[in-house]
Amino acid sequence: MSLTLAAWALAAALGAAPAGGGDARQIKLAAPGLTGVNLTRERVEFFSNHFAQEMNNRGIRVITAQEVNAVIGLARTQQLMGCDESATNCMTELADALGVDGVITGSIGQFGPTYQANLVIASNGNGKLLSSVTVKADSEQGMLDQLGLGARQAASDVGSALGRPARRFATQSVYTDVVELIGSGLNLKYARQLGPRWSLYTSFGLVLSKPLAEFPGVNVTEADLAAQARFHFFDTPPFGLYLGAGLGFFSGYGFGSDPTAAVALGSSAFLVNAEVGYAIALFDFLHLSVGLQGNAGVAYLAFVGATGLGGGAIAGFVPLVDGRITAGAGVAF
Repeated sequence: MSLTLAAWALAAALGAAPAGGGDARQIKLAAPGLTGVNLTRERVEFFSNHFAQEMNNRGIRVITAQEVNAVIGLARTQQLMGCDESATNCMTELADALGVDGVITGSIGQFGPTYQANLVIASNGNGKLLSSVTVKADSEQGMLDQLGLGARQAASDVGSALGRPARRFATQSVYTDVVELIGSGLNLKYARQLGPRWSLYTSFGLVLSKPLAEFPGVNVTEADLAAQARFHFFDTPPFGLYLGAGLGFFSGYGFGSDPTAAVALGSSAFLVNAEVGYAIALFDFLHLSVGLQGNAGVAYLAFVGATGLGGGAIAGFVPLVDGRITAGAGVAF
């Protein structure tokens, strides 16, 4: 069987039309296999298939070496795929016949406890670099997680480079807490992926001249900063079910008067915060989240009041404990 006939047979069996035909919308890539360093072939194939499956989940069709084997046999596959970097005609011809947009090549190895993969996705024909992925981890599970993240980012890169539909891979989000916005004032939240299971969250809030119910005629202005490290139990950070903990700082002041009283007050607080919640990237661009947050700390309060009957001043530290429901809405990118 000639190379061209073998590739055409594979294309027919996989439902992939030759270049220039078939579904022009879905991106297709060929993954003839990775080179292994200090790893068995079975482990290399498993890592390679995991990478391919993650890209399939992002809407990019990846034809693996195992699929080629199933159609034309292992011996013939090894012959067709056994091209070195100086003799790539057979690889190019195979890719052309399969109608794929690019080829995934690279290597994965183990060096002591550390795993590392260096992968390249090149366009078929002109060899344009569509994406490159370099990941490392200190365990097999960690390597699977890192390859998953790399595949999702690569899928987004390839779609962007080819100008073809592919799912975006959101790793950050900017949003506001709707409950806080309605009840208190302006707030801006930012979450960013740090790794396969961790994300960083920061928050800034601002309240301008809010009436104080306890003292009619007195308005307060407040600002707060907070940050958390979040651990995600599933999905890709900063999304999925998470548990976060961090620190916060609050400062505010208020003053005002009516015909019978004048009041001035100021406060500052340091807090430890914790939150459990769930966040999603709906349609890969809309951030939605809900959570339960608790805060505990100490505040310094200074108060001066004067009335027609006299006045007084109070200053000192007071404990501060509260909890609330959070509801976020914004943009994931």
